[in-house]
Amino acid sequence: MVFHPDRKPRQPARNRLRMDLGFYLLLSLEILLAADIIETLNAPDLEHIVVLGAIVLIRTVISVSLNWELTQERKQHTSPSSPPLAESVSETR
Repeated sequence: MVFHPDRKPRQPARNRLRMDLGFYLLLSLEILLAADIIETLNAPDLEHIVVLGAIVLIRTVISVSLNWELTQERKQHTSPSSPPLAESVSETR
């Protein structure tokens, strides 16, 4: 990919990339959380349970905030900035 200084980056492609990356980050957080739960089930002592609780709390906060941001971004880019063609034609008559 060649970047030219006088060209603006393609915003829709960049936004799509951000959405995809965010989705895969959420998926990886869920997989890592499942792996930590399985590891704690294999060696259930108090220290592992406390560490797991802290990990669950931190990853839940990260997942919720990332999911919220992706939802807001998706709403912003899918909401029409101008009225549909049928509405704009009927308003001009």
